[in-house]
Amino acid sequence: MQYSANIQWLTDEVIHIDPFFDEETYLEILTLESIFKKPIGEAYGGKRADVPRDICVRILDILKAHGFEGFRIIGSRLRRADHTDIHDYHSLIHTDHDCDKALVIYLDNTLYKDASEAGTHFWKFKKTEKNKINKQSPNECFLYSKVLEKHSTDLQLWEPWLKVPFKNNSAILLDSLLFHSPPSPFNAKNTNGQRLTLDLFLESPPSKET
Repeated sequence: MQYSANIQWLTDEVIHIDPFFDEETYLEILTLESIFKKPIGEAYGGKRADVPRDICVRILDILKAHGFEGFRIIGSRLRRADHTDIHDYHSLIHTDHDCDKALVIYLDNTLYKDASEAGTHFWKFKKTEKNKINKQSPNECFLYSKVLEKHSTDLQLWEPWLKVPFKNNSAILLDSLLFHSPPSPFNAKNTNGQRLTLDLFLESPPSKET
């Protein structure tokens, strides 16, 4: 099925793609909800499912069609959280430092009572004015691992500098070392609501030698 998407560079490190899937594929993914399971030994609220291989292949094809080619998937998950997930630690400020790029595909969000709270927030640590980790600096990686461990819910220490609003079937491709989070875990949740996302963790294509 042919479709066109709007590619918006929100910053040099955050790209918005809307829509991401064609309507047929999007509806197909929504029907996968029955495969969700509660992770064992993982400090996250909610349930998750592995992303089927054929869907991963289609996602890489979509990225390639939009000019983002050569990525390799090193991790993926479908994830659902609802109002019962009071310890939804994924809502804390974090980085996805084990990969180069993260792709967050918004699928469904009726979880928050204030719909304006849905989406992804990007943060700057006020004390240092840093908005990402420098992976090349072991000292900085250690420092911010401790900052995130101790202060990832103390929003008085952080300043939001970008918020990408939620929209069904849209996606953001981001530098994995940026400090980011879903909306604050302290916001009120709907009893019958849920947040459903598809997350891919990507290794960048090798640099071309000049």
